[in-house]
Amino acid sequence: MTGPPVIPPRLSGFDFRVLAFDRTGAPVDQTQIDAVRVLGAPERTDPVTDLVVVSHGWNNDDTEALALYTNLAASMAAVLAANEAITSALSGRRLGLAGVFWPSKRFGYAELIPGGAAGLGGQEEQLLARIDELRGAFDAPDAAVRLDAAAALVPQLMRSSAALETFIEQVRQLVPASASGPGAEDHDAADLFRELAPSIIADRLADPTLGDPQLEDALLGGAAGPDTPEGAERDGGVVLVTEGPREAVDVGSAAFLGLPPSPLDAAHRWLNLTTYYQMKQRAGLVGERGLAPVLDTVVSSGQRLHLVGHSFGARLVTAAAARLQHPVASICLLQAAFSHYAFAQDWERGRDGAFRDVLSQHRLAGPMIVTHTRNDRAVGIAYALASRLARQVASAIGDASSRYGGLGSNGAQRTPEAEWADLHDASYRYSFAQGTVYNLLADRYIANHGDVAGQAVANAVLAAT
Repeated sequence: MTGPPVIPPRLSGFDFRVLAFDRTGAPVDQTQIDAVRVLGAPERTDPVTDLVVVSHGWNNDDTEALALYTNLAASMAAVLAANEAITSALSGRRLGLAGVFWPSKRFGYAELIPGGAAGLGGQEEQLLARIDELRGAFDAPDAAVRLDAAAALVPQLMRSSAALETFIEQVRQLVPASASGPGAEDHDAADLFRELAPSIIADRLADPTLGDPQLEDALLGGAAGPDTPEGAERDGGVVLVTEGPREAVDVGSAAFLGLPPSPLDAAHRWLNLTTYYQMKQRAGLVGERGLAPVLDTVVSSGQRLHLVGHSFGARLVTAAAARLQHPVASICLLQAAFSHYAFAQDWERGRDGAFRDVLSQHRLAGPMIVTHTRNDRAVGIAYALASRLARQVASAIGDASSRYGGLGSNGAQRTPEAEWADLHDASYRYSFAQGTVYNLLADRYIANHGDVAGQAVANAVLAAT
């Protein structure tokens, strides 16, 4: 077993400090806070004029978080060395980095692709391994007991619908009721997660059509009736294949969603969705109760504060921005794992986005950038699973028109301050304006959810700084 990583005082020439928080949002070490405060102290010969606070997202440990910060810093240094426009814009300013460490767990999206296991035995082993991996991830006081109960049900899932329903109920009790505060209400079917009967959840997790007649026809070759395929049945007007081979088809979002081959796969998806809700809640809590009050005490008068977040770290820094007393000079949300309506005005009649106040209350003194790409399956799948619960028609799942879509997939939707642009290479010269949200299409430069530390991203971050 390896210990915590050694924290270097500098990353690629930038002063670097850490701010660690526990799962309740409490700072872990007061000396870390003091060390960040000193960076901007006017008595220093070279005070940091711009404090860039960066938060990781789905990382299992501090080593992976430090790797993200190290790689991003290296890309920022490379851009500063090569891009004269950036160098000129930052002339006379000194950037320092503060990396947030918070207890998070990776959303296990790689295993969601059907056909990954050699057989049902392999699927059982994968599911049990995932349960073991999640021990210690949840905040419920009886989490260990519930995970034990869920693991004991795994051998029964293939032959008992009651076992799957019990598994669903045990697992969803791992996430306590949502804490109040900015962003507590996100548009991701959390209400359905808590309120639907386990039997309905089981059906919807296994339903590839989500009530979409066109997709139903494509999957089964026509509506169910006299020619209903052998091994199929109707459920509320939807044809479900319950026996025989199942294949994902490339119709609308069907290929993106995949087709659950067994109750074991449905259980695995449910574990992932439950992890999503836990980490969503924790990210908001750490940002609101932990990072925001700390930053209000460490940012020096006249020092510019910049917030950069990846995945759920983007939600963390946004929750902090909603609570900060100090103005925020820029916000950079890299493949953000929360609703694309987060900053929306009247996304639904009379309802603004969960973090609308960050813009409407002028908490942002500079620009915001939002990278987005449909290459990001992690953000997309989280919202596709939410769509399964809501039984949203499959043709719109996860896209910009969906009720359930992520910032990292689609950018900020129905946000008056938003402009649409592309993420460019490291030599590009941006002209970002104060108070504007820039949705940067990143298909060319971000290949997957974790691919956010390259020079193209670093260039956009520096341009917003």
